[in-house]
Amino acid sequence: MRNREYLRACAEGIEEMGREEAAYWLGMAMHRKYPRRVLMALRFLLIDPKS
Repeated sequence: MRNREYLRACAEGIEEMGREEAAYWLGMAMHRKYPRRVLMALRFLLIDPKS
């Protein structure tokens, strides 16, 4: 990810997550065959497309 605004939005979104939700996403990213798909889904959820 190269856009600093998107990077900031993802970091803030992860900080706002509860412990269980953050652990879910971490587990998905670490234990999947294709972790890039999981990370892309997380980015889609955290980044506002209008900004």
